[in-house]
Amino acid sequence: MTDLARQSFTVTRHAFDARADHRRRTIHMSMTQVSIERIVDGIKMCIAVPVANYAAVTIRVRAPSGSATLTLSHGSDSDLDVVLASGDGKEVTIAAKAWAAVLDKPVVVEAGVVILPAQPRTAATPARLVRKCGNPARMARRFAGEDEIIARN
Repeated sequence: MTDLARQSFTVTRHAFDARADHRRRTIHMSMTQVSIERIVDGIKMCIAVPVANYAAVTIRVRAPSGSATLTLSHGSDSDLDVVLASGDGKEVTIAAKAWAAVLDKPVVVEAGVVILPAQPRTAATPARLVRKCGNPARMARRFAGEDEIIARN
């Protein structure tokens, strides 16, 4: 992409926002920044987040329908996530490759996401997640405040 094309690339979208007055927010995206505007209690708010602060382009595939959602994921604050596309898995995969190339972000796939109701745990139910690498309290102290490392190609 040429420098002129990078400077003029902008996309405007409207998205649902449960906390906004009219239940929607406006998102302006460019190559360098994402701006999110909404009105809460009559006060217009705008936040600008550099694209560099976003972690990845994420594909979430819902089972069993196979429908998918493409999201620019912030990582630490899901309120800043931006839905880029939704539809069947094939269309979203094509869009993911394009968005990842334009924004220079890795693609992360969350496949087979199924939301099931939680079942009550009884004494007879075994613990499903057992940390075998050490004492959880010691691990929490050792890695407190550290960021996750994300690998790229």
